[in-house]
Amino acid sequence: MSIVKDVLSIEDEADTVVGTIAELELLGFTVDKVKNLCEAREKLKNFSYRVFLVDLRLPEAPELDADVRSGVNIVQEIESGNYGDVNSGCFIMFLSGQNTMMDLFVHQGDIKKGPKIDTYRKGASIYPLIDRIEREVKSRR
Repeated sequence: MSIVKDVLSIEDEADTVVGTIAELELLGFTVDKVKNLCEAREKLKNFSYRVFLVDLRLPEAPELDADVRSGVNIVQEIESGNYGDVNSGCFIMFLSGQNTMMDLFVHQGDIKKGPKIDTYRKGASIYPLIDRIEREVKSRR
């Protein structure tokens, strides 16, 4: 049985989520931060999370370029139950600086927005994002 934490942030550009993470930590939430898919997979071997903040474009490893589908791929791994039932019942917030790319993934059905999955445009106000994460974490405790 793995330890359940509140949030896993999977984002290779730390500046993008630093304010959000700081605010969540001030609210008392446990937040782990990773920069690529390799680090995310390592965390998921030992911990479960209630909420995932996932960049759409992540490097597989630090030395590789970001893959345009990588965020979608890790979420598909999580939802398939590869990392346990707690993770498959989580809430996922996709992050992207490019609405057109996010819209494309939604249109293709790779991202199915709904009660468990939503999208957030980087650079927008963090307060609606923080409110949503707070509600999702609390509803899964």
